Amino acid sequence: MTFSVTVETQDNGMGRFVLVDDDPFDIPDKNIDEIGDVDADTQSLRIKYRAPWFELTSVSARYSNELDQIMGYDFSGMNLMSMRYLGDDTNYSQEICLSSLESDSPFKWLVGGYYFSGELIYGLTMIYDAAILDPTGMTPPGLMTIEDPTYTTLDTNTYAIFGQTGYTFFDKLTLTAGLRYDRDKKETDYYHQGFTIFGMPPSEYNDSETWDTWSPKFIADYRWNPSVLTYVSAAKGYRSGGYAQSDTDTAENARFDPEYAWSYEAGLKTNWLDNRITLNAAAFYTKVKDFQVFRFNELLQPTYTNAPKATLQGFDAELLARPLKGLDIMASFGYLDTKFDENKDSFNPAGPKDYTGNKLPLSPEYTASLAVQYRLSWGLFARAESNWFGDTYFDEANIHKQNGYCIVNGKIGYEKEHFDIYFFVNNIFDKEYYSFLFDDPMDPTKDLGTIGDPRTFGVQATVRF
Repeated sequence: MTFSVTVETQDNGMGRFVLVDDDPFDIPDKNIDEIGDVDADTQSLRIKYRAPWFELTSVSARYSNELDQIMGYDFSGMNLMSMRYLGDDTNYSQEICLSSLESDSPFKWLVGGYYFSGELIYGLTMIYDAAILDPTGMTPPGLMTIEDPTYTTLDTNTYAIFGQTGYTFFDKLTLTAGLRYDRDKKETDYYHQGFTIFGMPPSEYNDSETWDTWSPKFIADYRWNPSVLTYVSAAKGYRSGGYAQSDTDTAENARFDPEYAWSYEAGLKTNWLDNRITLNAAAFYTKVKDFQVFRFNELLQPTYTNAPKATLQGFDAELLARPLKGLDIMASFGYLDTKFDENKDSFNPAGPKDYTGNKLPLSPEYTASLAVQYRLSWGLFARAESNWFGDTYFDEANIHKQNGYCIVNGKIGYEKEHFDIYFFVNNIFDKEYYSFLFDDPMDPTKDLGTIGDPRTFGVQATVRF
């Protein structure tokens, strides 16, 4: 039995978006007291029971997250537009799995079920200077502010059952087949006050949607000798649909569809010199239907939409070497080629857009890592690692781009049977990079972004009993 508890508190001060310029850490004066407070906690209980002919694993978890954020959208210092966001997200999950024991038997199996229940309650209030809403242009800035609140509740219930079985022939060829059934139900209550003084009445709706699907999986692997195994696989993936409620005033505008994908993979797994060298490699090809595209709207609120077709393909490789006792050298490389096979946005405010052929957002062209760690028998531990990320686009138009960059981390500590303690430094060389980029809605000639973590120091301790 393993019981884990995590508690996290953040007091971030400023809002999450900054102007993309030569000094992103020079915070502009927006004439508003920005805050970004987060309180989160997680509890999980893992139970594993071994019976004479099967093994049972149960994982129970609870997660809670409260967010209080005030953010200014106007970088002129006049505070013409700002936002207050209050969010309360709580969910519970339970998974139970029965599986065959590790043995020399050629027959392996598992069967299980999963349940998830979540409730998200949030209120988002846009605060405008009346001058930018007055179509007559007669209202002077600073005279009065107008609030436009939106209140939303989103309830999610997910059920899943799954099973898998495999059989090994002649101690070399193993054929495996699996099947999973998912059923997702989401229900939402939405209320948007609107601007009654400008003739925009309130809008509200209650809506629910249920999606379900069967997802099969097939694997064939062949063990050529104790050190070399090759495999091919085909599997269907599924991601639930939902509601991206921001300034949308109808359920039809907020709703987005599930995403489905068929993935095909071929690879090999090898180990050499009595497991002192491990080398694995794989190539994959994925066709996606109704790819879920993340966007920010003109009010910097997150939304989702669906692109009808997309393709992802690439390869990855990883190496683990143990040349000396206690010394581990790890390296990996992955290449990813993506594109929209079909993606036309007919409802773009600036006119219809065709993104067919563009690369998918948030898909770095390559990722790579190199890590070296060393453990001495009396407890000293040291690790250094470098992580590379290739060029990444953040929008369907492939306009906003983060060039490739490298992050170097370090860690040193002391390990014993019942406790560990470490001191770590992340982003040692204080590399500046952005984790997201998009247009400034107040000035389309400028870009906004979320900047990655700068050089960070920390202490980590673990106690086992």
